[in-house]
Amino acid sequence: MNEHQTLKLFIKISQQRMHKHYLPKLIQSVRALDTDSLWLKESEILNSAGGIVLHICEHVRRNSIRFSNLHPVEFGKGIEDHFPDFNLSPEELCQVAIEAFDEFHAVLDRLLERNRGSVNAGSDNALPRLSRRHPSSFPTPPTHRFALADPP
Repeated sequence: MNEHQTLKLFIKISQQRMHKHYLPKLIQSVRALDTDSLWLKESEILNSAGGIVLHICEHVRRNSIRFSNLHPVEFGKGIEDHFPDFNLSPEELCQVAIEAFDEFHAVLDRLLERNRGSVNAGSDNALPRLSRRHPSSFPTPPTHRFALADPP
């Protein structure tokens, strides 16, 4: 396998891993919490689960922007402290995550399509063809409240 084929395979595996492995687990975890638990902060120095999900979505969104441009993109500020508390419902937060991950998937599809000519003919056959399963079909776990940390 040459360098271009290896890169294309890495992109395809990363794309599928994000959409088929990480997103379903993220959605299941968010749906397991009620709104209060999702935005609970055990102390001022800790982040809420919802804030962490939004932080992950911002990383995914920024990578979508990076991969969708043919020229390097510079963001004016890092997101080390970006853990917003928007008090969204679990379903609203799931929708934000689904949109971010769907866009990432689409951007990588376009990236692979744009670079199709730079890979040896026949290499597409080496890539696994995985069907896209929409997150709305993911199982919803039973809802119950649990603490994010042990009480003092």
